[in-house]
Amino acid sequence: MKKHSIKKSQHNIETVCVNIHSSMNNTIMNVTDLQGNVLTWSSGGKVKVKGARKGLPITASKVGYEIASFILESGVKSMQIKVHGIGYGRDNAIKAMQLNNVRVLSIEDVTPIAHNGCKPPKLSRK
Repeated sequence: MKKHSIKKSQHNIETVCVNIHSSMNNTIMNVTDLQGNVLTWSSGGKVKVKGARKGLPITASKVGYEIASFILESGVKSMQIKVHGIGYGRDNAIKAMQLNNVRVLSIEDVTPIAHNGCKPPKLSRK
């Protein structure tokens, strides 16, 4: 896999936020600092998986291992995890992130929840 790099001004980051977007077709993970600046990202296509297999749990764990290796290399001590979506790879991505020696501060589900739906159409006048 390709080596990740951090800008010189971002070498001493101790806490990061890991955003996991898990859909039925793909799993995308972003690592940001607490201000929201993206440090690195990975997805099912980046770990050389094509087609319908990008949405499988094994692909999510591969993406999680790649992000975990970046976190270990950069010297991050703790992380917050935010999970978006209803895909199959949610749990496997979190498990792969927890296998390294980085402390998990929080795991938060920020999936948008439907409220009352759209306004229904008007009745036709006959």
